[in-house]
Amino acid sequence: MYDCNSGLIEKVKAGTTVVWDIDAMNEYGQITSAKYGTNLTAAMAYNKGLPQSATIGSLYQYSYIFDQKFGWPNSRTNNKHSLTENFGYENLRLDSIWGNIYSRGGLDYDANGNIRRKSDIGTMVYDLLIGICQKLAEAGADMSSAPC
Repeated sequence: MYDCNSGLIEKVKAGTTVVWDIDAMNEYGQITSAKYGTNLTAAMAYNKGLPQSATIGSLYQYSYIFDQKFGWPNSRTNNKHSLTENFGYENLRLDSIWGNIYSRGGLDYDANGNIRRKSDIGTMVYDLLIGICQKLAEAGADMSSAPC
């Protein structure tokens, strides 16, 4: 369901059951309180318009530190598990992630901005035609004569 004044989604239903509902927003239109289902609440806080923390019941408890000049994240901390990821930038692009065993490595980019390589995963391969064909097929298009 959409708010008739702002045009923003304010509620999501599955049939007649509300599965997500906005309780409150700040003056910038950012969600500060929401509900998932009937008993799971979410709270979000912001610092000068950038995310500062997000909590969803006891499942998700993150805090963030953002660069105020560029608006990109410097770190993200999972407060529930005491894990912090730090983000490094070079030439205005994400260059490295470090801080816990699940997030580390440098990044290389193609000229179009796609991530070409992530050191802990390897080389990324993009096939634009396959992606387009998959989206068309999902939309119900006749793919019998497509070059996919």
